[in-house]
Amino acid sequence: DATGNACEDCPAGKKRAEGDNDCVACDDGWMSAAGASVCIECPAGQYEDSKTSCVKCPVGKFNDKTGKSGLDKCIECAEGSVAVSLGTVTCTKCLAGNYANAKDQACVQCEAGKVQLNDETLSCLDCDLGLVPNSGRTICTECLAGEEYFAEGDDADCNYPESPPRKSPTAVVVTDRTKCTKFECKACVDGTRNTAGSKNYCNRCTLAKEYTTDKINCLTCDAGKKGDATGNACEDCPAGKKRAEGDNDCVACDDGWMSAAGASVCIECPAGQYEDSKTSCVKCPVGKFNDKTGKSGLDKCIECAEGSVAVSLGTVTCTKCLAGNYANAKDQACVQCEAGKVQLNDETLSCLDCDLGLVPNSGRTICTECLAGEEYFAEGDDADCNYPESPPRKSPTAVVVTDRTKCTKFECKACVDGTRNTAGSKNYCNRCTLAKEYTTDKINCLTCDAGKKGDATGNACEGLPCWK
Repeated sequence: DATGNACEDCPAGKKRAEGDNDCVACDDGWMSAAGASVCIECPAGQYEDSKTSCVKCPVGKFNDKTGKSGLDKCIECAEGSVAVSLGTVTCTKCLAGNYANAKDQACVQCEAGKVQLNDETLSCLDCDLGLVPNSGRTICTECLAGEEYFAEGDDADCNYPESPPRKSPTAVVVTDRTKCTKFECKACVDGTRNTAGSKNYCNRCTLAKEYTTDKINCLTCDAGKKGDATGNACEDCPAGKKRAEGDNDCVACDDGWMSAAGASVCIECPAGQYEDSKTSCVKCPVGKFNDKTGKSGLDKCIECAEGSVAVSLGTVTCTKCLAGNYANAKDQACVQCEAGKVQLNDETLSCLDCDLGLVPNSGRTICTECLAGEEYFAEGDDADCNYPESPPRKSPTAVVVTDRTKCTKFECKACVDGTRNTAGSKNYCNRCTLAKEYTTDKINCLTCDAGKKGDATGNACEGLPCWK
């Protein structure tokens, strides 16, 4: 030491080996602590500072050699490489799918919607709209069939619609993709479909007759059906519509035609009926008719002409009330002429009274005279009919009926035995007028033989008393 009577440590940065006469400075790139007998070489990743220490290269730099002296021996990492630890020997390359934002920071994975195919880059590239990064963010990939491009972000400017249009193919729109935090291929919602690589939102099958179950293919519903509101099943066409095999949608029936739900064809309403709301054929009401097929609306049911009737629902042709009958109302059956009345013509609204002494024929079409040997007869429960129970018979007496409307029956009745009448007579049947006469055929008066006269019955002769 300085006193010469003792020893002291060689200072840091020097050494004295056994054969050395004095403390010797360490070589560049080597260092020693105080009292060292040897110098120590600074390892790779470090540099010698003042020969007293080995200092680690700062982040962002490296040193791949031993025995280097000075900070300037720490080399900056190449572009696209980083050194995030002190004392780095070799920089880390930022591999594909990542980039170097700064040499002293870790490699950064490509952001949402971006990729990088190459190593050692400083940025990533945007995927085109409709493409998404793979999991390693090295390439942009198309969405598979049954998927759609989806973007998400907390910022409103990402602006991917919450409910994209689904009715027809519509191109995906994102206003500002830099505001989105997520890009992915998302399975189509049920009832929609998409093709591989599509840049459209998943959409309903374009034809109403179609539906999808696998979110890829459109299937055709059976005739009479169309895709339902979900898009993944079929439902019946509503009543009033039909869908034939060649129809793309349910088609409204024409006027005069109808269908039930689920129909593949419309049915023409038959004569006697009309189409109502295209869902049913309704029979025309009584009193009306329709003689044509394919008619729509109640107004197509026509009132029967005067003197004709339709007594059943769904009448095609009104029934004419024929002679001997009349139409009391168009919705009621033809009425036979009442007692004592006739009608010669068809299609009338009333009948005519026969004159007193005449009676209707069986068809009640004409009034007829009573035959010889008959008399006009009226009958009724009402006392006002007033046909006498015992008409006068002794001499020709005109028939009398007080109120014919109260009678329920008019007929020609055979004369009672012993009386007679001529054809067309308007008298009651009466006895032959001369006492000497009698009748057997109720028509002709015969003369009794001399000495005889007509008896009390009027149909035979009897002898005169002895004094006559």
